[in-house]
Formats: sequence, C-alpha cells, structure tokens
Amino acid sequence: FSSAEGSPFNQIQGWLRRWSENHRRLNPIIRTTPALAEIDPLSRNLQVIADLGQTALARISAERTTPESVQVEELQTLTAAAEAKAELLIMIEPAIRKLMEVAYNR
Repeated sequence: FSSAEGSPFNQIQGWLRRWSENHRRLNPIIRTTPALAEIDPLSRNLQVIADLGQTALARISAERTTPESVQVEELQTLTAAAEAKAELLIMIEPAIRKLMEVAYNR
C-alpha cells in the first residue's frame, strides 16, 4: 500500500476511522432516545469491526507479523461482531476479513 495522500490506503484508513468513531458520536443520542436502543449493538459492532480493520492496516503498513493466538482471537471477535443484529448485517465484514488475512499472511 502507498501512504500518499488520497491513496487507496488513506481512503480506507479514513473510512475505518469514521466508522470506528461513529459509535462514540451516536452513543449519547442512542442512550437518550429509546427508539434507537435497537441500533446500539449494531453501532458498537461496526466500531469493533472498523477497529480490527485499522489494526490490520497498521500491520500491513508496518509489515508486522501477528502471533497465531492473536489471529484466532481477532477472527473470533470479527465473527461475533458480524452476527446479525436487529435483522441487519454489517456489510463491510467480508472486506475487513480479507484485509486481516492479508495482514496475517505477511
């Protein structure tokens, strides 16, 4: 990946950062609006998945290896976070899983 401004790497990083921060911004609204309580787990899981993606990007960029025990734990976390909540799926999960696999196979 290139780290030049506007590069695909930076664009992916920007989206992952937005998705990661989304729950923190929405949480006060969710807590005070009972009708939105149903989206809390979905919002939280989007944050978890985006955080895993950011970690994978950092590993790829730094060309760091990931211990197998960490890989297993992270993939389990990803699988759990990707489960349907409120009958909705987080559609970025397959792409994040591929990104993690790239990071793991360096």
